[in-house]
Amino acid sequence: MPYVQRDDAQNVIGIFATLQAGYAEEYVEEEPELFVSQQQKAEAAISARDRLLRHASAKVAPLQYAADVGEASEAELATLNAWKRYSLDLSRIQNQADFPNAVIWPEAPNDY
Repeated sequence: MPYVQRDDAQNVIGIFATLQAGYAEEYVEEEPELFVSQQQKAEAAISARDRLLRHASAKVAPLQYAADVGEASEAELATLNAWKRYSLDLSRIQNQADFPNAVIWPEAPNDY
């Protein structure tokens, strides 16, 4: 059974296994749902988006280099465009109607 910390609105903002004097002193029978603010949800989504964008950039770079020097195959050009579309879709998640409560994540393209 956990001890909880609450904010001024009585939302549970911390759950602890042991008593935390002056911090989390309320004992509860069942573990409650942890309150997550809209700002925390947005920050988590943006952080995940940024991590995915870094991965996409690593996929785009060598394909873009091949395209820049005229050595990209048709398959590589198609893959390059797919990764660029994915990156663009990622960069726009915060424009979704239900952001940050329900983020629809774009599907990453398959490599060629």
